[in-house]
Amino acid sequence: MKRKICNKCKINKELKEFYKKENKTDGFVTICKKCILSYAKMYRESHKEKIKKELKLYYLKNKLELRKKHKIYAKNHKREKREYDKEYRLKNKEKIKIKKKEYTIKSFEHRREYRKKHGKRIDIERKIEEQKSRIKEPYRLRKYRQRRRHNRGLDPWNPPGEKVW
Repeated sequence: MKRKICNKCKINKELKEFYKKENKTDGFVTICKKCILSYAKMYRESHKEKIKKELKLYYLKNKLELRKKHKIYAKNHKREKREYDKEYRLKNKEKIKIKKKEYTIKSFEHRREYRKKHGKRIDIERKIEEQKSRIKEPYRLRKYRQRRRHNRGLDPWNPPGEKVW
């Protein structure tokens, strides 16, 4: 088998360890795959911010097309996604638990601040809406309450198991 010397690491390697390139005289690039991959890794690590900005710009320019592609992919790979999600949840139980706690605390604080700012107005608006719905649709509300009583087994006229609505 033919061999070639890598211009970067100066080691004599087989041709299968080089990428193909048609415009070169021997049909292969001058640097081996390992050296190219190590260079690419170093570049990504040293230019993280630049790459991040470029990816963000690309996403903003091609948002609609990317969303369509992601939607199609998700539709065609439902089972794989479900399995992956299941594995992830099993592997990262603690991580998920911590994130849920942080979210709960953060959202609680946000709601508390919002209530301090708009609290009385919200309560008044909610009461007004409830009164309007009672006036507009008393039949619907009555049916809703009847279904709730029935589902909890508290409806004396309609025993559980019978359809009320």
